[in-house]
Amino acid sequence: MVIHFATGNENKVNEVSKILGIPLEIARLELDEIQDVDIEKVARRKVEHAFELLKKPVFIDDVGVYFSALNVFPCPFAIFLQDAGGNSLILRMLNNEMNREVLARC
Repeated sequence: MVIHFATGNENKVNEVSKILGIPLEIARLELDEIQDVDIEKVARRKVEHAFELLKKPVFIDDVGVYFSALNVFPCPFAIFLQDAGGNSLILRMLNNEMNREVLARC
């Protein structure tokens, strides 16, 4: 059985394949990505859409970044912040914060 990894990042597929010890096929798909602070809801919709398109076993990878000082913002929206201003924007947002605790959820 072939398992597909829905991503455009071939290096990620190779890395995960080595970690899992099984071969993976890359599935380059344009997937819907709902906007929600719940990373599990975002990932669930994404993998359901991937399966609808492929009709084969598939998984996805998604990440949410949660800063305690920002009330867990930006969550799954981190990519938008990265595109808007990169790390310097995030550091400016945390400029007056002593607590820079961050959690990344995959």
